[in-house]
Amino acid sequence: MSLQLFGNDGLIPHGSCLLWFSPLFWTHATADALIALAYYSIGAALLVIALKRRELLFRGTSLLFAAFILACATCHVFDVWTLWHPDYGSQAVVKIVTAVISVATAAIMWPLLPHVVALPSIGQLEATNGALNAEIAERRQAQAALALYAKELEASNLRLEGTLQNLDMARRQLVQSEKMASLGRLVAGIAHEINTPIGNGVTISTSLTEVVRRFRAALQNGVLMRSVLDGFTEDVDEAARLLTSNLANAAELVQSFKQVAADQASSQRRQFDLRETVEEVIATLRPRYKHTAHKIEIRIRPGILMDSYPGPLGQVVTNLVTNSLVHAFADGDLGHITLTARQREDGRIDILYRDDGSGIPPELRNQVFEPFFTTRQGQGGTGLGLHVVYNIVTNVLGGHISLAPQPDAGTAFALELPATAPTLPRANGQS
Repeated sequence: MSLQLFGNDGLIPHGSCLLWFSPLFWTHATADALIALAYYSIGAALLVIALKRRELLFRGTSLLFAAFILACATCHVFDVWTLWHPDYGSQAVVKIVTAVISVATAAIMWPLLPHVVALPSIGQLEATNGALNAEIAERRQAQAALALYAKELEASNLRLEGTLQNLDMARRQLVQSEKMASLGRLVAGIAHEINTPIGNGVTISTSLTEVVRRFRAALQNGVLMRSVLDGFTEDVDEAARLLTSNLANAAELVQSFKQVAADQASSQRRQFDLRETVEEVIATLRPRYKHTAHKIEIRIRPGILMDSYPGPLGQVVTNLVTNSLVHAFADGDLGHITLTARQREDGRIDILYRDDGSGIPPELRNQVFEPFFTTRQGQGGTGLGLHVVYNIVTNVLGGHISLAPQPDAGTAFALELPATAPTLPRANGQS
């Protein structure tokens, strides 16, 4: 059967059917040849496009179309070939292949038709492209507006920085003004506090001068009697006692004034146990409150070591306790003072000093560390104790001190100190 299919015995070329009529013969040959060339070109182009553009829609259909057109081109080639050679079997095979490809192409064409029809037209694409261009233009305008806004923000930031600098300068000036105001209060406090013992001393010395003048006159006139001598002795003794008392008060005030500077040159640095040092300080203060009902409780565990200045730290504790004894408790009160401390993980030490006395009014809390601020001006209170505490804690011990919130009655001070104090600057050749 296959030999009969591909055999050409008894068959004549297609040209014989055309009686080898030259015009008709060559018309068929030329037309089929040109159609074949065109189909090969179109099929090859479709094949290249489908292979190069993998994202192309309906890529499989395009490959099938390319195969269909190439098969049609081959059919036209055989149409030219069979004009001279009766190879109708081979031509039949090519036509069968072409038929299969064409039927497959037609089969997938109809299901794809709705999708192809749904593809946007050129007008729609142009409209969409125009909308995209408009959106791009809007975005560019928005970017330009954002750039302008960024420049305005930068200018505003510069103005804000200038304003902050002016505010900082104003703050510094206010701080300086406050320092000058504190200095004025300091001078007024010094004048007021020292004036009393010095004035008393001047009055006593004047009276003593008068007593000496009368005694000398009695001695020169030879009328010195036993009663005059006894009176003179009593007057001199009383004057000496009063002078000593007033000069001692003046010396104590001067010593307090010197403590305001927190004399760093005399501070001795060493390693010590915090609890032991606080206990020693409280022991020296016991005579001041042993005849009262007040109690001082130390809640500090042993073993908290510090490499710092125990002298200034003791002065801090002394001033805080003295402040409570003088200001917090009235006569007859049962006062309670507690000292607690703990060491944090970073090595710093938190100390909380608390009493259950009368407390500090809210309007005065911001002034407690100012020099010569006291609620007992003229009644023995100099207003230097807490100011000395603040100077020592910040300038010598390298820490911070503040009034802590106190839910109940009384006053609380929170101290934050480093376990290793900073090295003090040298003065007079010593550290």
